[in-house]
Amino acid sequence: MSEARRFLARAEALCAERGVRLTAQRRRVLEILWAAERPIGAYEILEAMGGGRRALAPPTVYRALD
Repeated sequence: MSEARRFLARAEALCAERGVRLTAQRRRVLEILWAAERPIGAYEILEAMGGGRRALAPPTVYRALD
């Protein structure tokens, strides 16, 4: 299992322990953070998530990070 897969599996386990789901959106935020080579902010995450397809707002990212 790759390091990224282990990271996501651990995130899923933590979500389950806390009674929340690792939604597709949460998973995508984690994937973006994992792939980043430096700390990135909510607006950069939004840009990577949206890809120009649909409008997302900063609270979307903040909720996913919470």
